[in-house]
Amino acid sequence: MNMNLGDTRLLIEAGRKHGLLRNEAIYVLATASLDTARTMKPVRVKRRRVIQIFQRFGRH
Repeated sequence: MNMNLGDTRLLIEAGRKHGLLRNEAIYVLATASLDTARTMKPVRVKRRRVIQIFQRFGRH
């Protein structure tokens, strides 16, 4: 993983600040990488779409 891609460094620093363990930080980075199509940039989600997803799958 490119540590200088997008907001990767920001996520690492936030993880350190909140005391994440190394394996937890890796999980956060992997999830962010997948969710952002490997851009590591914020994704805008429209509120209406989020509501549709919750209505379809429910909250767990």
